[in-house]
Formats: sequence, C-alpha cells, structure tokens
Amino acid sequence: MTRDWFLGLISGLIGAAFGFLLYILWELWKEKRVTGERNRALQEIIEADLSTNLGRIRHNLSTLKQELNALPKQMTIIEPLPFLRMGFWEILRLEPSSKHFTVKDKGDLHNLYDLTEGINERLRAREQFKNNNGAMSNFHSNMTIHDEELIKALGKLNEAMGALPGNQESQASPKSGT
Repeated sequence: MTRDWFLGLISGLIGAAFGFLLYILWELWKEKRVTGERNRALQEIIEADLSTNLGRIRHNLSTLKQELNALPKQMTIIEPLPFLRMGFWEILRLEPSSKHFTVKDKGDLHNLYDLTEGINERLRAREQFKNNNGAMSNFHSNMTIHDEELIKALGKLNEAMGALPGNQESQASPKSGT
C-alpha cells in the first residue's frame, strides 16, 4: 500500500514534467513562427517604401528636368512634387531585433532616412518658394537654383539606395536628359 502512492507520485511528476516540456517546445515553435512572419512583414514593408521612393525619385527627377528646360522661357511646372516615404525607418526602429537586417544594413537605412528627410525639407521649401515668390523679378533664376540642388540631392539618395544589398532594380540617372 505504501508503494502505490509513491508510484502514483512519480508517475504524476513524470507526466507533469513531460507536459511542461511539450508546452515549452510548443511555445518555442510558436514564437519562432510568429517572429519569422513579423520579420518577413517588416522586410516587405521596408522594401515597398523603398520601391515607392525609387519611383518618386524618377518622377521628381523627370519633372525637375522638364522644369529646368521651361524656366528660361519664364514657365514653371504647376504640379507639386511628391514627398518621399519615411515610414520605413520608423518601422525598423520599432523592431530593432529583426534578424533580417544587420547593423550595417540598419546604418545604411538610417543614412537613407537622413537623406530622405533632407529631400522632403527641400521639397517643402521649393514648393513654398514657388507659391509665395512668383512675382519676384529673379524668380526663375532662383527656381533654377532650387531645382538644380534638388536634382543633386535626389541623385545622391538614388546612389545610396542603389548601394543597398539586394537592390537590383534599375535606378534613375540624375545626369541624363539635362
């Protein structure tokens, strides 16, 4: 009789340990799966933002080159230039433990963020200047300066994006067409 309770205790402890082990294994597998899905989603969002920015860089370069050709005729492009997306850095900052991005990749993306932020500020300044100073006698020469500086900045950002690993997409050439 004394032996029965001891065997029951041992079998209960073994069953509890086995159940606990299965629970831990399940949680580890689930965490790995969720982390993988989150990292893939993070990478897709960043790639989408960067791809959109490449398209906007091409559009902005094309529009600025058209405007540079029109400015000597005292004409400008009416359409405002679209801002570049900056959310990719905020998303990466919220998920710093992502294993898809090395420290160097994160540094490169931070550099892209800084360049993008600077270009968006130039785009805002250019649009304000264009909207508020159209009556100035030197408007077109000042607008040419804004456009040329913006083309240089967009070219620098385009080169930085081209240097990212895995970026095989063809890039906009800041020097062609002018």
